[in-house]
Amino acid sequence: MSFYKTVSALIVISLCLVEPAFPLADVSMFEIEGLRLGMTLEQVKSVKPALKYEELHREGDALTAIRGEGGGLHLRFTGPSNGSLLYYIEKREIFKDPPDPFMIFQKLVQKYGRPDYSGRDMWRAHAVWGKPVGKIRRLQFELTIAGKGDSFPFILFLYDPITEARNLNPAPKPLIRK
Repeated sequence: MSFYKTVSALIVISLCLVEPAFPLADVSMFEIEGLRLGMTLEQVKSVKPALKYEELHREGDALTAIRGEGGGLHLRFTGPSNGSLLYYIEKREIFKDPPDPFMIFQKLVQKYGRPDYSGRDMWRAHAVWGKPVGKIRRLQFELTIAGKGDSFPFILFLYDPITEARNLNPAPKPLIRK
């Protein structure tokens, strides 16, 4: 990667480090490969029929989640008792050569708008639409740009931690007294 591209990428990414004075991105309308948070399992199967779906159980308990994988996509759904809703979408791509972070970042900004937070360290570039911490829906991007080895993973994920928490810790059942 040329010096100019590296410096350009650093400038663009560093401009987004300041906390925004405007509202955070509304990621509820964001999609990855036609998939949005909150879609049902049946809706996702109609969009991505080739994915493999697997039921996940918690030590003898009822079905707690469903996972879908294929083509670089990793999905997580709530269990049927919680509507089989999509709460995690991850797209993973592995580059054999160091990718140009500026070009990838530019494509993401064109599709999703300017991120609310972004940055870069020695090994990775990253950006977040929505709040990067806490229980709020967010779109997050991570790209390995340097390091040892022969692979440079690109990860883009949409995540709803509130739905995940509700699925893993359902509301307690009311006590029935006789």
